[in-house]
Amino acid sequence: GLPSAETWTPFVPRAGEAYARLREMKEQAAHARKAGDAEGARSVDEAAALLAAGAVAGDPGAEPVLRADAALERWEANAAARLASGSYPGLDSAVVDVHRFRAEAAVALARRDTASGAVSLTRAAARARDWAPQAVALRVLAAAEARADARGTASPEVVRARRLLRTSREAVATGDYVRAFRRAVYALQMLDADSAARPRSRRGGVE
Repeated sequence: GLPSAETWTPFVPRAGEAYARLREMKEQAAHARKAGDAEGARSVDEAAALLAAGAVAGDPGAEPVLRADAALERWEANAAARLASGSYPGLDSAVVDVHRFRAEAAVALARRDTASGAVSLTRAAARARDWAPQAVALRVLAAAEARADARGTASPEVVRARRLLRTSREAVATGDYVRAFRRAVYALQMLDADSAARPRSRRGGVE
């Protein structure tokens, strides 16, 4: 239910450049997904959402705005519950940002600046999506891949970690982000074990 390009596109003038550009971006995102480029597709989706929000013309009515804000409010509540149950570094600042963007949207909508309000709600949604399973899995996978690439040797642990990362990337391509996340975490654990097992040089403790 978080606001996206699809939320605002019906209120973008079809004769304008923004509408044509949105159609192009939708095709770009689809091609990226087909090619297995989840990061690229997500980036295009976020850019398209902001473009559509900023191009809203006239008054779309209260329903889409209220629905978008309600989804963000639910996200805040869920995030707060998660924070109360354990430590999630960075999630607290995301909650603060989402709340701030929602407050900005309320001010803009109160003065009937629908486009600015839509943009603020969309920025809040982008911040919330930083903690969606897809985004978290992609971040962990990228970190694990970078660490594996930095290994100059192919110890058994590194070989197994790289194999796990290949299957993690395959899971991303099929949309199974929970599986992708778990395999990337296992790979990181193997790489950590490999680092712990290696002898350290006496010069600054560098491998």
